[in-house]
Amino acid sequence: MNPPEIPADGTLGRMFAARAAATPDAVAYLEYSRTLGKWFEHRWSDILRRAGEAQALLRELGLGRGDRIGIMARAGTYWVILDLAAAGLGVVTVPLYYRDRGGSAADAAARSRMKVLFLGEALQWEAVAAARAEMPGVERIFCAAEVPDAAVEPFLPAAERHAGAAYEVAEDDPRATATVVFTSGTTGPPKGVMLSHANILGNAAAATRAVPIGPDDRLLSFLPLSHMFERTVGYYAPMLRGAAVAFARSVHTLRQDLRAAPPTVLVAVPRIYEKIHAALAARAPLDTAPGRALLALARRAGRAGPRSPWRLLAPLPRGLVGRRVKQGLGGRLRLAITGGAALDPEVGEFFAGLGLPVLQGYGLTETSPVLSVNRLEGMRCDTVGPLIDGVEARLGAHDELLARGSGVMQGYLDDPAATAAVLDADGWFHTGDRAAFDGGHLRIVGRIKEIIVLSTGEKVPPEDLERALCRDPRIAQAWVSGEGRPFLAAVAVAARPGVGAAELLADCPRLLRDFPAYARVGRLHVETEPWSADNGCLTATLKLRRAALAAKYRAELEAFYG
Repeated sequence: MNPPEIPADGTLGRMFAARAAATPDAVAYLEYSRTLGKWFEHRWSDILRRAGEAQALLRELGLGRGDRIGIMARAGTYWVILDLAAAGLGVVTVPLYYRDRGGSAADAAARSRMKVLFLGEALQWEAVAAARAEMPGVERIFCAAEVPDAAVEPFLPAAERHAGAAYEVAEDDPRATATVVFTSGTTGPPKGVMLSHANILGNAAAATRAVPIGPDDRLLSFLPLSHMFERTVGYYAPMLRGAAVAFARSVHTLRQDLRAAPPTVLVAVPRIYEKIHAALAARAPLDTAPGRALLALARRAGRAGPRSPWRLLAPLPRGLVGRRVKQGLGGRLRLAITGGAALDPEVGEFFAGLGLPVLQGYGLTETSPVLSVNRLEGMRCDTVGPLIDGVEARLGAHDELLARGSGVMQGYLDDPAATAAVLDADGWFHTGDRAAFDGGHLRIVGRIKEIIVLSTGEKVPPEDLERALCRDPRIAQAWVSGEGRPFLAAVAVAARPGVGAAELLADCPRLLRDFPAYARVGRLHVETEPWSADNGCLTATLKLRRAALAAKYRAELEAFYG
């Protein structure tokens, strides 16, 4: 029997109501209770009931179509029911990164004219408490956890007052704004991206036509739902197709969560796959000469075309290594998806050679977000795949990628000048990324504004060099700088104690041998503390915050060039 078709041409609230009506007893989410120390299943009927209660609370607070609420919490059913409650009523959600600083949350609250803020736990309350005076427009604050603050109301009792309230779909205009997402950005202040119900739902439908998922699938969610990659691909898309989602406790418990709630589909940013690859390569028996030869064979087999003789050798690495790798990832994984940043092609080829395709895609918050993705057939690890349905693309000046389609944003909140700078009169969105088309596949060359121009006039793409440096098992993270300078400088985060700058610098010519001679690293500094979103060096999706790193290492850079 074919699963019921859920409409994708309406609103998010209508899509959710249709899903809950079609499969009320199917498992929607799996979530770990820290209080009780075990995993729980939540069925679509449970989520519908809780979303109805949350809607009644929103109505009690006087919220309706066009009003804005903030959600600052970890990914989980609490986040989901608030979002779905708002979507049904036409209330606009403003997602905030759950580990964001209070000042950033206050700025988003003021700029979005947020009326009510929902917090998840004490961590968010502590951040917001220090900045409470900076958000006078926020009339009420609720928290899912008890906190020692009389001004913060407990969410659960407030929702339970409305037990039995039915879920309502009052918003039926797909063109209405569903959310305002403040871009994390690697440089510059964040902008409020306005996305409609049609933007998001159409993107989820097209993405799942390119990479099919269904009722037999389970996804593991551990990226923040404040980011559109996880929100569309890891939350709305599974809902549309009837797949279940397990919410991981954290990145640090990923190994345990993969075993406790084994997924069939994994959605993650490249850093996760690169860490898995590095850990495997550094562990016996793969850190031996025969092991390295086996890894090289896996990559070669993963790179080979369907008629290549190298495919005949693919069963060897798959049998010796692939089976164990899949078992370590839960034992049920059939495919993985990555986006948010560029995946090192060697890492993609490694997993493909082991029989686990990592389908790399590409998009931006402003495009809801997916523009392209590799398919299982014809996957190419050095590209971000063909365009998805409903997307047009072409190259503009300086080979900048321009995109047009149903997923392109409505504009930046209260910023017509910034909107006009990226969205032209013909509907083409200027991505800021340099790109090339190759046999129907899209290849991203680099950010136009992040290209380093040396004092000699030579242009260097830093991301490519950073990926090459991180292939060395001694380097966990790398950042390359040198704008307007005669040579490049790098900061490398050591993967283990005792790694020295001199030894890494001496090996840079080997690591960068595939680059032109002018793309040389003349100075290198070793850092021992990993960069993270918590210390402000990475975005929520683990991309480098280049401006923050430039400020952090200003003294080291000046010494290099002095």
